[in-house]
Amino acid sequence: MKKRIIILASIVIVGVVAIAVLYPREDRKEDAVCDTTALLGVYEGEATLDIPEKIKSMAKDAEGNSLVPDGPVPCTVAIKAAEAGKVSIELVGFQMPVDGIELKPVPCGVTLLDGIYNLSGDGKIDYGGQKFSYSHSGRMKDMELELNATLVILPFVIEPKVVFKGKRRSY
Repeated sequence: MKKRIIILASIVIVGVVAIAVLYPREDRKEDAVCDTTALLGVYEGEATLDIPEKIKSMAKDAEGNSLVPDGPVPCTVAIKAAEAGKVSIELVGFQMPVDGIELKPVPCGVTLLDGIYNLSGDGKIDYGGQKFSYSHSGRMKDMELELNATLVILPFVIEPKVVFKGKRRSY
């Protein structure tokens, strides 16, 4: 009997948490954005790779040099206009550490919540005919952009993350 009560209580707690996460309060509702002009521009900053040490040690080229940089990598991201309510995100002037990796501009949905632009989307990386999926999310507030991307190599096993932080370039 005690075991059933614990199981039932666990189910109720999980249900309440799921409802709270999946159904946000009405006063915090995100609005789809049609005017994305405030986002458009070039953001300069740096990208940090979050990769487990075990994976870093395996990522080497033919000469045994690591393909993963030790620290943050200077990086520039361009956000350009796309269809209504969407933008495209593109790395500018970035050389991939491995030849043959092709990155294209990626469409990104935009919502607005409390003056913060939230971006989210999915993309694919083509490496010699193999396609790897990734998801990205981010936010822009006060001309500062933070993007997080997760590349899925082996689901739930090898999912390296990249975090970009930068400020909009002023002309």
